Amino acid sequence: MSDDLIKESLIEKEMLKCIFYFEEKIKRIHISRINTKIISHLIIKCYDKTYVLNDLSRISIDNSSTIRISLFDKCIIRNVEKSILLSKLDVYMLRDKYDIILHIPILTEERRNNVLKNLKIEKELAKVAIRNKRKFFKNKIKDLLKDKDINDSYCKIINNKLQNITNSLVEKINIIFKIKEREILNK
Repeated sequence: MSDDLIKESLIEKEMLKCIFYFEEKIKRIHISRINTKIISHLIIKCYDKTYVLNDLSRISIDNSSTIRISLFDKCIIRNVEKSILLSKLDVYMLRDKYDIILHIPILTEERRNNVLKNLKIEKELAKVAIRNKRKFFKNKIKDLLKDKDINDSYCKIINNKLQNITNSLVEKINIIFKIKEREILNK
């Protein structure tokens, strides 16, 4: 039991989930080239359930600044519109009969700054998530020490490894952020 909780690979695997989530979030941040990923993740509430927009529609790119959402069921168009509005995407929404057309605005300096601000917020949230995982594992290690399942020296070794993993993953988040920041500023 104690070995399962404090294996270095398990700790790193759990903390890497935060990195993967952060990478997925910043992939959705659109710069100048339009991508359907910015809306494909949207959660739509209909028929007393929740669905991903990809499951309910065909998403296509009309031109360099327009995305078209063609719904399979035309009755849920208001639910989709509501979800898009609540998602706080920086898009203009139009309705073309039974389709929803999203117009992505041109990236101005003001918009770049807003995108960067949102990106910094996401970076900090990812760091907090990693630190929360570290806190969770530290508490598990404390409990094992209290129950005398592990000794003091082993506890110190595991805590040092835990801190090293945390530091390396926080640095990885910073690197990912800097790459995306350069991409935003150079476009």
